[in-house]
Amino acid sequence: REGNALQQEEASVIAPLFQTSTLFTYVFAYFILHETLTGWRIVGGLLVMASAVVSSYEPGGSRKIKWSVVAPILVCTAVLAGSSVMFKYFAIQDAFWPVTFWSFAGQTVFGAVLLAIPRIRRQFMGMFRKHPGAVLGINAANEIINLGGGLAARYAALLGPVSLVQAIGGTTSFFVFLF
Repeated sequence: REGNALQQEEASVIAPLFQTSTLFTYVFAYFILHETLTGWRIVGGLLVMASAVVSSYEPGGSRKIKWSVVAPILVCTAVLAGSSVMFKYFAIQDAFWPVTFWSFAGQTVFGAVLLAIPRIRRQFMGMFRKHPGAVLGINAANEIINLGGGLAARYAALLGPVSLVQAIGGTTSFFVFLF
């Protein structure tokens, strides 16, 4: 869904919207993991939400908020937040590595299901045939970086409040604006 939003809007607008996952994480962690929300976390969450609303504002447009951009991002960020909280929930009960394994196994099955859809498979194969080296090289580099970052973030979430780890991960917006 983030990819569709990026086709409709600039990355500098999407990045702050994507950080609303922190708000969903606060809520899910409060109810599922019983992590408490401090006053500063609530203020920080409100600031994230305010930046998301301001960045999606369309001056002079017929709509004040671009719901075609905001709604898919909110769904995506809620799912990501739920994933982070559920990972911590099960990793606390079991162990980090078995939960990590089953998380990746689930992602593999999901990828196989996506490739079973003819339209998606044709798009993937067409892109692969055009630029096999770039697809493999860029994807391999991306996956190694993503794997390291994802494992570090999930392990950090075991050591502290998952909402805090998610908020620190929210510094992506800063780097998007910096670049």
